[in-house]
Amino acid sequence: APIDVKTVIERTRPDIAMIELDDERLDRMRDVEQQRQRIPKEDDLQPIRLTDPAGGEPTTTLFAQRAVWNGEREGSKVAGEVLFDEGNAYGLAPLSKAARGRVVLLRRG
Repeated sequence: APIDVKTVIERTRPDIAMIELDDERLDRMRDVEQQRQRIPKEDDLQPIRLTDPAGGEPTTTLFAQRAVWNGEREGSKVAGEVLFDEGNAYGLAPLSKAARGRVVLLRRG
């Protein structure tokens, strides 16, 4: 966002700037107060409940950013084994065959 670029340039005072920041680099450059402002309130997030079908573990609830298309699926139940591939944590590479029929959990940022 333009405000982020402005903040970076003001802090570093370069002679010339070429900006290409991914979320991780940008997050590290922001100060703590700006980070706190970016953390969404739990009420603004969508709860996702993960339940062990064997009943061995209690239900785990994750809170995720809402998406426009979520309204289309409101009240629907999505079921399947959860797959998190540490080697492709951000989903940047094609998903493996192991992802077929599973709910894939990805990292952001």
